[in-house]
Amino acid sequence: YEVLFNLLPANIRIPLAGGLALTITLLSVASIMVSPKIWRVILFALLLLVAACWIIGEANGGGRLDFSESIRFLLPLFFALWIIHLRHAIHPRLILFLTTSTLIIATLSSGLRPQEIIGNLLRLPAFTGGEDGSHASAYVVALCGLLIHQIWLNGAISKRLAWSLLALAGVLLIGMRVATPIFMLLNYGLLHILLTKRLRTGSKILLWSTIFASIVAVLFWHEALQEEVRGAGAASVENLGSGRVGTWLGRIDLLSRRSVPELLFGSGIGSDLFYSEIWWWEKKDSHHDFLTIIIESGFIGLSAILLFLFLLFRRLGTDGVPLAWF
Repeated sequence: YEVLFNLLPANIRIPLAGGLALTITLLSVASIMVSPKIWRVILFALLLLVAACWIIGEANGGGRLDFSESIRFLLPLFFALWIIHLRHAIHPRLILFLTTSTLIIATLSSGLRPQEIIGNLLRLPAFTGGEDGSHASAYVVALCGLLIHQIWLNGAISKRLAWSLLALAGVLLIGMRVATPIFMLLNYGLLHILLTKRLRTGSKILLWSTIFASIVAVLFWHEALQEEVRGAGAASVENLGSGRVGTWLGRIDLLSRRSVPELLFGSGIGSDLFYSEIWWWEKKDSHHDFLTIIIESGFIGLSAILLFLFLLFRRLGTDGVPLAWF
């Protein structure tokens, strides 16, 4: 679906996405019915609690439940319920084929087409997510890198092949000039090393310092890219993180004026979308998962999601926690 997205006619994309969403949801529900282990039933109940918060929030606000946004939010979590239970049934060679094919297509797309100005920045052309889908393309490439590292950890491919493909993914990410997936991969690498390697205290301190410096470098690089867009002298606290900080401050002010029922149950899925001067009067969410969940699902919904993630992390083991952290 991701690889073919830019090639598919618009009237096919949505039905195909709907078919995939329905398939994943049915597999998740069926897997729970077939194997109703207590931890999976609890996770499923927590997702239902979040949905209940949306319904109550919509009733409080007099709005209408956004079914499309509900699916977008719940689908990855339903997918987790299914994939973790049946992960041993998915052959690593299949994952290698899918990830390698995606990276090859991304590379060919970058080599055969000229660089494009997307978001006022010169980037490698997007291969998915639409003509200006550089962010979507970068996230898919980062996910491929992460999966390649995971199947290498499971002994399915050689170290040389793994690092060759990871290097290719890194070159593509830098060319796409999207900072967030690089930031995510650095965090993933940090957590993996700290959880799986026996290190002396001095080595741990050096590792923390190196990774922290790398993350800071990525953030400074991101701000430098934004300076190219905004122009010199446009820097301010509100503009940090492509306007994220200013948006977060605005959302916190919104929450401070809410009633108790709204704080508890939120105002419904999709209610975190606002027009903002910071983002050129485009309708966007807060770009902050916790703030979005509090606004849409309230503190009860946030508690349910945090408990869901905590229980999920416990099922993943040492090798899986960095994957979930990503």
